[in-house]
Amino acid sequence: MSRQSWVILCIAYILGLLSTGILASPFEKITLIQGLGLASIEIVLGGIVGAIASRFWRKSPRLPIWIVAGILAGLAIAHFQLRLPQPATNDVSLWLKNSREEVTVTGQIRDRPSFNRDQKLRFILAVQKINEDTNIQGKLYATISPLENVELVPQQTITIKGKLYEPQRAKNPGGFDFKAYLAPQGVFAGLSGELLEVSPKQPWGWWKLRQRIVRIHNQGLSEPFGALVSSMVMGRRAIDLPFEIQDLFIQAGLAHILAASGFHVSLLLGGVLALTRTLEEKYRFAIALVILLAYTGLTGLQPPVLRAVLMGIAVLLAMTIESKVKPLGALLLVATLLLLFNPLWIWNLSFQLSFIATLGLVISVPAITQRLDWLPPTIATIIAIPVAATIWTLPIASYYFSSLATYGILVNIFTTHLGSLIILGGMLSAGIGLIFPLAGTAIASLLFYPTLFLVNIVRFFINLPNSSQAVGNLNIVQVLAVYGIILGICCWKPLQQGKRWLAMAVIAILIAIAPLLYANATLVRMTILAAGQEQIIIIQDRGKVTLIDAGDTDTANYTVLPFLAHEGIDRIDLAVSLKNYRELGWKPIFDKLEVKTFLHAIPTFEAGDEEILAKGVYPFAVGQEATNRNLKIVRLHPAIAQLQFGDRHWLLLYAPNEEILPTDLSAQVLLFMGDSVNEKVLRTFAGDTAIASSSYVSSDTFQGLRQKQIYVYVTGRHGAVQWSPQRGFTTLLNSG
Repeated sequence: MSRQSWVILCIAYILGLLSTGILASPFEKITLIQGLGLASIEIVLGGIVGAIASRFWRKSPRLPIWIVAGILAGLAIAHFQLRLPQPATNDVSLWLKNSREEVTVTGQIRDRPSFNRDQKLRFILAVQKINEDTNIQGKLYATISPLENVELVPQQTITIKGKLYEPQRAKNPGGFDFKAYLAPQGVFAGLSGELLEVSPKQPWGWWKLRQRIVRIHNQGLSEPFGALVSSMVMGRRAIDLPFEIQDLFIQAGLAHILAASGFHVSLLLGGVLALTRTLEEKYRFAIALVILLAYTGLTGLQPPVLRAVLMGIAVLLAMTIESKVKPLGALLLVATLLLLFNPLWIWNLSFQLSFIATLGLVISVPAITQRLDWLPPTIATIIAIPVAATIWTLPIASYYFSSLATYGILVNIFTTHLGSLIILGGMLSAGIGLIFPLAGTAIASLLFYPTLFLVNIVRFFINLPNSSQAVGNLNIVQVLAVYGIILGICCWKPLQQGKRWLAMAVIAILIAIAPLLYANATLVRMTILAAGQEQIIIIQDRGKVTLIDAGDTDTANYTVLPFLAHEGIDRIDLAVSLKNYRELGWKPIFDKLEVKTFLHAIPTFEAGDEEILAKGVYPFAVGQEATNRNLKIVRLHPAIAQLQFGDRHWLLLYAPNEEILPTDLSAQVLLFMGDSVNEKVLRTFAGDTAIASSSYVSSDTFQGLRQKQIYVYVTGRHGAVQWSPQRGFTTLLNSG
């Protein structure tokens, strides 16, 4: 079989796996009829593409190969569905029906326990027993409060007492989908509890080597620089790096430095080959292979590392037999092998970014370097690498994320060599320190000033104006179109001539941003976010944005800001705080976004509020009115406001069970906080819709509203509730 045939078959298998996201969200099961229908379409497409290719491609394989490619794409769908984790008949998630009762769970820790943002330990627990029931299987996402002098490690058996819960889907656009995050790991339930019993530690494991390396770096550098260097060497998934440092590097566009990837493997392999250059090839191969396999174990078998290690082994084999490796062919072969091993990785973000970035570097760096031939070669390469990586990863990053680092390319240019120095130094200190701890600590101490300089560079760029840019979310059609243009520019010579490549680049940018610009210019919509007991409202009115209340710091950071980024919003025209106290969530809003006008319910400002007043904050008194294009807000009472938006009037109750009410409560929609409203509201309100910012509504309130034929939305159950003149009310979650 020709090389072209093998390439087509590999690509067909990968495209077949990608097609699993057409009929359902990733990791959702599709029906047999859907699978057969999609596979049939791919087989027919294989034949059609083969018939067309034979006319325009001189080296095109014969038609049977294309038909086989279509069949292989269909088989890829079946392979994906068969490997998709599903709860067994005796899975631990079946105990969720008794989730209000405390249970005692015994199981084995499957991964490295790490801290979450609430400073609780989190890990995957393979269940062995619940209460006295041993006929149980499955895994739990467990969280517990850490205990002094108790260290948990993988493969340890423990007993936890606590409550089971069901992982939640994202309740707001742009929010974190916890259920989708756990599903690929075969986890369908969570456990929050306290530790009761711990078995002795296992005698050996990769965790011991990781601990020794972290200890060496901490002794040489102290916190947090020691943990930062360890994370740069082994990846932040293997190390408890403070979230403050993680967030800094992610916001600056340097997340790849903290994730074990091909960059790290190439540095490691290059260093090993340089140190062993005087040895025979077979010894160089053996030493490098052992070190690469050891590094794979240290990092925890992450897809990007596996990709890089397999390609590194291909390079070593080629050196040993004095042959050449074709990078694109090796990349395609490695991707196919890894996806045969685990087809679910096709939707793993680190897997996608690793392969796309590598593809971009192989294809684009030589061309970009050639266009920078007026610069010294070293500087041209330093610029070309981050530019190529950014161009190729930007579309998929925009698909998954909603904000990008404005100065990401500049940060990478300034830190590439410095980061490489720290990573190599960290690897050297780790390797020597495992044998001679004092020597490893001494080498690590030499990295203090380079690490300090790196952190200061990151802080400098983060503190620049508009360091983060909201871009909204691309859909899959936009992503494919943009990648099609990028491939065309890189691989089709007619598009590289003259200024054609520039014109195509402009078209790609327009494909990415034009739909977002159009939506923001024409969209008329009100969104009531699902934010626990907080009542948070965002109104988009043809480019004008109003934000009513911000909640606490966590609500602002993890609910409000992600939604605004998802919508591509980087400016608030009118912000209104209706609470009679200072909401801590406004600080993150002011730090990340431009706020034109801010009205606050607090009648007077205190000493020390000069910074707030300088940003255009004005009191919002009872009886006062505020407008923003077609929106009008009237503060009727210290706990009541009325909105007029579109053709509807909205009544806001932002203090639960408020007893003092004005006489006029006329509105079509009632928005209230908490699980109930008082009887006066139930008697007076004559609208058709009520929205509760709560996890549930009390039975008295619910029955009182339904008796008046008022439809009730509950954000804790329905997720974010949105209203627009064209579609009326819609919810993110289809809950009854």
